[in-house]
Amino acid sequence: MPGQYSDRPDPIKFRKVLAVVHGEDEAMKAHPEIAERRPSRLVGMRPAHIMAPIFNRSDAENARMSQEMLVSGIFGLMMMNLSWLKLHPETPDLYKAGVSYKPERHRYDPKTKKTSEYGEEWQTIPWVIYRGYGDCEDLGAWRAAELRAKYNIRANPYIKIRQMPDGFWRAHVVVRWPDGQIEDPSAKLGMYTFRY
Repeated sequence: MPGQYSDRPDPIKFRKVLAVVHGEDEAMKAHPEIAERRPSRLVGMRPAHIMAPIFNRSDAENARMSQEMLVSGIFGLMMMNLSWLKLHPETPDLYKAGVSYKPERHRYDPKTKKTSEYGEEWQTIPWVIYRGYGDCEDLGAWRAAELRAKYNIRANPYIKIRQMPDGFWRAHVVVRWPDGQIEDPSAKLGMYTFRY
């Protein structure tokens, strides 16, 4: 039946779909001058960057606001992944897709001689597969969407936050099952053993 999930996805079809989805990306990497040009008419969207003051202060009020913003963002990412899975039921399950945990790179500032986080790139399923890696929000949103779409389990991405010794806050995305069980896709895919 069309649109139904099977235990045996068609890997050839899936590779073709990803090739189409990511074909332009390779051209843009090879020719960044083209990527910077605006099309003469609207032909699609460039990657979206959502700018939000998440954890920009160390006070509890900002932490609460930041957590609410992250929750809405991670649910949005899960919904995008659900859309992908409906259109591409041949997508392999997260733990069978050959991807691993890898955080965004840190940026080195030669002027200050300090390293800082680059920022967050929230990737949908095809981008995680294409790159071969994702970090906690990418993997958590994929797993929650997969559990909903393929297994009819109403799991949700869940954000854990904690305050660090320097006073600032850190967030980590996991998956909460309907019975309250917590699953950490990042841990299962190498978070504790990852090294650049």
